[in-house]
Amino acid sequence: MKLKIALMTSILGLCAQAHADWFLRGTQNNWGTTQMVAGGTNTVQVTSVVFSSAGSIKFDRFGDWQENYGVGGRNGTNIPVAAGTWNIKFFTDTKNWNISPATASSSSVASSVAASSSSVAISSVKSSSSVSSSSVAQTPYHIRGTFNAWAEGTLMARVGTSNVYESCINFTGGDANGSPRFKVDPNGGWGDAIPANDYVVSQGWVKVSFNSTSKDISVQQNLPANCAVASSSTSSAISSSASSQSSTPAHTFNKLNLRQDSNSWAAEPMALVADHIWQGQTHTLRSAANQFKFDVNGDWSLNFGDNTPTDGIADQNGANILVNGCYNFDCTSVRVLFNDNTREYALCYDSEHHNDSGTTSLCAQ
Repeated sequence: MKLKIALMTSILGLCAQAHADWFLRGTQNNWGTTQMVAGGTNTVQVTSVVFSSAGSIKFDRFGDWQENYGVGGRNGTNIPVAAGTWNIKFFTDTKNWNISPATASSSSVASSVAASSSSVAISSVKSSSSVSSSSVAQTPYHIRGTFNAWAEGTLMARVGTSNVYESCINFTGGDANGSPRFKVDPNGGWGDAIPANDYVVSQGWVKVSFNSTSKDISVQQNLPANCAVASSSTSSAISSSASSQSSTPAHTFNKLNLRQDSNSWAAEPMALVADHIWQGQTHTLRSAANQFKFDVNGDWSLNFGDNTPTDGIADQNGANILVNGCYNFDCTSVRVLFNDNTREYALCYDSEHHNDSGTTSLCAQ
């Protein structure tokens, strides 16, 4: 019996020790260390955490920033938290979290945003009286992709009071269906995820920006760890003021090249001529045919063609795309356009004797 008691005491002691080395840090405690306590199996928590205004948090393993977790996993970006009083849990096995209201008054609306491996629960407790529009929680935008097995729960952070939401994601690789990519999913329901086709990015740290009004997505790729935002005791909180808008058209890729057999498959830079629209020229000669592909980085690491049957939507690592010969008339200038948001492309011929091909509405650019 003594041995059994001693063993149970030892196990309990180990469990307590396992939970005792997690800390909650954020704007609510000036990025200090609030020790988290056991809240269940593989769970630590802090209850009744007061945010007098909207802020952000991270979970710190030993209180020294050496191992911390946020949006995107280890060393990820800050997790946004709305103003209110919250119970905050962290799951030490999956590294996901749950943020739920500590109290629910009959005269107010309580909103819970719970980021877990399976769902994000948004619950509202309505009073018998009408609810003012100012008390309704803002739409949470989830970023889902190959980096998190397409699960909901990774929320984008709002930039100040603007309509722009951001996330910093480390894309370590793709999946069985292709290279690293993602979608933005309002409310985590998948029915209205943006864009229709997966947004393809390069492997590595990527900063994703989403405009909730225009639905435009832009990315910055090949960034330093944490998108050059350091995790420190002074925090890496996103600035409350929105950055000034650039006159450069919105774009997914920082560059795009056209490669074709008429030029020995050399990488020829394409021009960004409108939001997400890149333009290049083929070198098709009279009575000749030409083939081409799109190459993002100029090293073939991320390239697009179109597998048969061709449908005007480029496929990653797809087959060469054919430019039909012009035969008895001159069409040496054939514009090639590519939408880096939808992967639609078009061949725009300069002759009435040859129909445009691909998504020909692009030829209006």
